[in-house]
Amino acid sequence: MSAPNPQIVADAVAKVIATTPGSRPFRAVVDKIGMGEPIEAYNQQLAALTKDIYQTFGTAEMLELKVQ
Repeated sequence: MSAPNPQIVADAVAKVIATTPGSRPFRAVVDKIGMGEPIEAYNQQLAALTKDIYQTFGTAEMLELKVQ
């Protein structure tokens, strides 16, 4: 197996930066070894759990980015 190409990460960061503020993902999966799909599913479950916890404590608005 060869070393990962750091350009993949740089491209992912550039894509997030180019995305409109307020619609940027909280997490981005950068994968070229075949783990992207399970990690994406994990991130979706974690996001739902985090949202539920914040809603339970009445602080869900803290998860929303205020765009000016």
